Amino acid sequence: MNSQQEVPIAIIGMGCRYPDSPNPGEFWRNQCLGHQSFGPVDPRRWDHSRFFASGRDPDGTPCDRVAHLRNVEYFAASHFHIAPRRAEVMDPQHRLLLEVTWEALQDAGLSPDSYDRERSAAYVGCSLAEYLSLSTSRLRERQMISGQFGTPHDTTPRTQRLASIRSYTLPGNMMSMNASLIAQSFDWGGPSLSLDGACASSLLSVHEACQYLRRQKFEGPAPIALAAGVYLNFVPDNLVAFSRIGALAYRPSSAFDVSANGFTLGEGIGAVLLKRLDQAERDGDRVYAVIRGTHCNSDGNAPSPMTPQLSGQMRLLQEGLQLSGVKAEDLGYLECHGTATPVGDQVELQAWRDILGESEGLPYIGSVKANLGHTISAAGVAGLMRATMAVYQATIPPHAGWKEWHPNLLDFAQRFQVPQQAQPWDEEVRRASVSSFAFGGINCLALLESVPQPQAPPVRKLPILLSAPNAELLDAFCRQLQDAPVQSLNWIAYTLSVLRPRESEIRLLWASSYEEYIEGLRNWRELPTDAPKDLREHFRVEDRRVADIPPTPLHRKPYWVVGKEAQEQHSHHEREVREWLARNCGCSPNDFKPEQHLIDDLGLDSMALRDLITLLPPIEIPMNTWAQWTVAELLAQCRLPEQLYSGGKLSPGSHPFLLDHALDKTMLLPLASGLDFLAWSQNLQAPWSLYNVQVHRGLMFREQAEISLEREDRELRLMEVRPGGRKILGLSAQIGDLGQPPVPVDIDAQWNLQGELQRFYSDLAFHGTRLQGINALIKAGDGGLIGMVRTSIPRDWVPGDPRSRWHLDPLVIDSCLQLCLYWVQRQHNRPVLPSGIGEITLQTQLTPGLVEARVRALDLKEEGPAADVMLYQNGRLVGWIREVQSRWVQSLPQRSFAAIPSEWTKVEQMPEVVAIQERLEMMGKENPYFKVLPRQDISFCHYNYVGLARHPKVLEAAAQAVAKYGCSAQASRLVGGEIDLHRLFERDIAEFLGHEDALVLVGGHATNTALLSHWMQAPDLILHDSLSHNSILEGASASPARRLSFPHNDMVALEKILRKVRTRFRRVLLVVEGIYSMDGDIAPLPELIRLKHTYGCLLMIDEAHSLGVLGKTGRGICEHFGVDPKQVDVLMGTLSKTLGSCGGYLVGGQPLIDYLRYTLPGFVFSVGLSPPLAASARAVLKLLVQEPERVEKLRQVSKHFWEGCQRQGLPLGTSDRTPVVPIILADSAACTQLCARLAERGIQVKPIVYPAVEESAARLRFFLSSDHTIQELDLVLSALQELMGAPVVPVT
Repeated sequence: MNSQQEVPIAIIGMGCRYPDSPNPGEFWRNQCLGHQSFGPVDPRRWDHSRFFASGRDPDGTPCDRVAHLRNVEYFAASHFHIAPRRAEVMDPQHRLLLEVTWEALQDAGLSPDSYDRERSAAYVGCSLAEYLSLSTSRLRERQMISGQFGTPHDTTPRTQRLASIRSYTLPGNMMSMNASLIAQSFDWGGPSLSLDGACASSLLSVHEACQYLRRQKFEGPAPIALAAGVYLNFVPDNLVAFSRIGALAYRPSSAFDVSANGFTLGEGIGAVLLKRLDQAERDGDRVYAVIRGTHCNSDGNAPSPMTPQLSGQMRLLQEGLQLSGVKAEDLGYLECHGTATPVGDQVELQAWRDILGESEGLPYIGSVKANLGHTISAAGVAGLMRATMAVYQATIPPHAGWKEWHPNLLDFAQRFQVPQQAQPWDEEVRRASVSSFAFGGINCLALLESVPQPQAPPVRKLPILLSAPNAELLDAFCRQLQDAPVQSLNWIAYTLSVLRPRESEIRLLWASSYEEYIEGLRNWRELPTDAPKDLREHFRVEDRRVADIPPTPLHRKPYWVVGKEAQEQHSHHEREVREWLARNCGCSPNDFKPEQHLIDDLGLDSMALRDLITLLPPIEIPMNTWAQWTVAELLAQCRLPEQLYSGGKLSPGSHPFLLDHALDKTMLLPLASGLDFLAWSQNLQAPWSLYNVQVHRGLMFREQAEISLEREDRELRLMEVRPGGRKILGLSAQIGDLGQPPVPVDIDAQWNLQGELQRFYSDLAFHGTRLQGINALIKAGDGGLIGMVRTSIPRDWVPGDPRSRWHLDPLVIDSCLQLCLYWVQRQHNRPVLPSGIGEITLQTQLTPGLVEARVRALDLKEEGPAADVMLYQNGRLVGWIREVQSRWVQSLPQRSFAAIPSEWTKVEQMPEVVAIQERLEMMGKENPYFKVLPRQDISFCHYNYVGLARHPKVLEAAAQAVAKYGCSAQASRLVGGEIDLHRLFERDIAEFLGHEDALVLVGGHATNTALLSHWMQAPDLILHDSLSHNSILEGASASPARRLSFPHNDMVALEKILRKVRTRFRRVLLVVEGIYSMDGDIAPLPELIRLKHTYGCLLMIDEAHSLGVLGKTGRGICEHFGVDPKQVDVLMGTLSKTLGSCGGYLVGGQPLIDYLRYTLPGFVFSVGLSPPLAASARAVLKLLVQEPERVEKLRQVSKHFWEGCQRQGLPLGTSDRTPVVPIILADSAACTQLCARLAERGIQVKPIVYPAVEESAARLRFFLSSDHTIQELDLVLSALQELMGAPVVPVT
């Protein structure tokens, strides 16, 4: 016998996500109840009506039942330190497996220090990456458009709701990453392998994990091994493909049963934690069951790779039983593969029958697939968990859906028992088997055995720490704990108080009985919020056992690759539109101002417009409307709300008019809006008629609702879509032939209407401003009334609505209903609400302006009054509403502002604030920002380029200035804050840079924003480098001038833009940086000078990072290239880099500086530069003149470090031996973590991460100084080489 197989393996923890089974406790409860989790395809996965078809459709399936998980998009990204943008494109199989692993560790009662992480291993069974199919659909779309697969499609993109390909899209969907992420996230150093054995993958992972533990010789802390399986279903491919094979059930089906006709497709994630039994017993672990043996083989050269072979099954069972030392007759329960297929069921039972032979006993059989469907690569571990819980709980679960034996399997009826209800399993030693087999002939077997369980200790008063990330989750957790199985209170207390992590929201409960514990859970809000840090002292040895309770909940949020365009910098359409405009207008994609007109400002012609419109989603807008669009209106078409044509989500954010139709905290979809949706869904064009309009159920909701617009024959329906896909009919109408108008009647002016309209909107109606469409009450009497109502346009109600006009103006229709409401209230002194309409007809399209509405009262009905309404424009009948039926109500609702979303009113809930908080949570203790740096560390965070910021002469000059002038200039220099230091420094810096005069301001960033927003006006152009500093972008954006950018340092592209647009503008200001602060490269000044003269431009250079750095004596970019500084109109710089102070300066010709001195708002209306700052900057400038060797030393330091990084192959981007050296890692989390690892070694450098830069450009940025020594640089280079040779990941 193989000695390795003699070592038993303990199952010490479990975690799972299976349909209706979010944790092992719920999983087992559902198994015992025989619960089946089958239902229709969730429409959020795909529209199954497109694929549900007869067997003759090669791309369809007759199967319409699945077992899907709910809310698979939710993930605790911040808990695992994963950036939101990475989480969106990360396969949910990866995400949920991380959560399930974390929960399995909790279930086992393990903390990071309680086991040997260095030798712990992860084995994950996985087969398919369906999320990748979604994530790369943009690429498939391009192939289809090109005609690669058939007839070329039109070029209209239809994947605008899909996130673009990102740097993590590929690694985030690789199957190998399932296991690797576990190892990285939990800091495990053993093997991390993803195994593809098709449907046997997860039981194969169990086999390999057991083999790993058996063949090791471990001393000291014990390692663990995770064995898991994952499968999530996001596309219909498997459903269609398995239908082609004939393996899927098209009606209710259960293995071995008369109903068997194939399996139902399921999905899920399951994981078990394994440890050698001897070590588990030594460590006091709770053991669910022992794996006595595992075995794996192949069918060999079988006739078909898709059907199991009896010979392979027989060898599997014979060898597996022999190696484990288990006898077949000792098995009380067989967890079968059980696919409910003719060959699979027959072969499996025949193999077991032959192995059992003539032995006594009738083992029970069953299969978890009868409950959850076939979860493919997660199926084996699901069966293992079912059999494990059966052994642990001494209960045989029922085989769900079983009634009687299948006729083809009657021969086995005398050899096996099929439980229809949960059966007690009274044997002292309980043994079970688990089988899996798969395409390709893989067969796997696991054999389980029970272990004695300890007796519960006597109950005594103990502390119980209740903890969760927030109050909402703690409330949910307390409810879950109430539903958990009754067990030892001592074990529960120990598990919650000692073994579980302490989260943000805590309560301390003391209980001396189970009843007291349950009562405390019900009233947890009243419990104390303080608890000692360590509660171990209250627990005895016999208390120290992990309890069978649910995992502590995680704070989870939705992340999805589809429908997240709002989280993209630009949607697919917007990005393509911007790129098209950039190509055709000779500028950068982000340079267009919202108010610019496509024709008047951008110079597009009608042919160009037609090309441009093809990039937008399908719209029905006339050409003359496009011609009037601004850039903002054009881009609005790229951000369409989801309700277009077929329905979608409604919320105050996408449909703000809902806030004008709100009752308390509830919004109500106006009947008129519902009618427009129905008309839009069919693209009804006047003339048209709708009949029998019925409000079946008002669409009332908080926060968000989803609607679906459907048609059956001539009936149109607006359906409310509830969670889970259930639909409720809200509104219906019939399309019919054009009707005849009601008989017009005269209205007698019997009522005094003075002040009535104001009273109606202030005292009676609950409609908000946007829906207050009655313009005037003309005349009214007992027979009806005449009023004037306003028209509206879609974008006033729904920002981004692409239509220039409504299909049915909801303001006009709702205002007509309001007129009816007013008339009834005045005539009958009773309130009503509309309930239906007999007919609504639009003869001609309404034109903007006013519509005359004539309301004629009809005979009073028992349920309420009715009326006809006729609509006129310019004296012509344009439409009518026949038989507006109303119903009596007790009172009219009052207008409320309570429905305004809290994210609009509470700072802590604003999305941008929440996003920052998430990023801070994700960084956790490794947050590198706003920290006081140790003085002894080697710092690359400061731009003290020539090392003069703390020079004794500089400090002395600052101290003397404070003594002479004080700390403040005390006023604007224009009105009294001028001191001689200001003018002396301005003279010195102008002389140093070789120009005529200078102006000094209080901040570097403020200098750029003040100058650019003031100097350039319409019709000027600011043309800047695409990688310009934020201060340039902010200043240019605030300027009335037009702003364009050109590709970084690309002079060819810049000249192309100038050639195309120069004559459209008065002044053109070119703006570049001497050294770019993010990338460390240098602007090509000679080329810029040539373009300035050729095209008659002005030139501004931001020398924040090039003063003291470039040129032999540090005089900047002009000295570096040997250019006369006076050829540059403005040299801008800051005092905070080389000059070791704080502030900014502008250097230029005398006329410009004089102009700015008297007009620049950021100078005129701001206090003068603080005297010590001016004095210290002036002192640095003098030292720089006296000690030019500092510049040369800085150059040598920069060259040494840059070349050292290059020798290591580090990605340095476009940097060019300057003191700004970026190491581009293209991963924000990796940057943050590497920063922390370097800090541990006394090396300080800050990461630049998303959203400051794109994720693909995330980097560490090193600022070098002449104070750095070669020895320090070599130390840093050595640390980088060591740390970047291995992955840098957090330990959770």
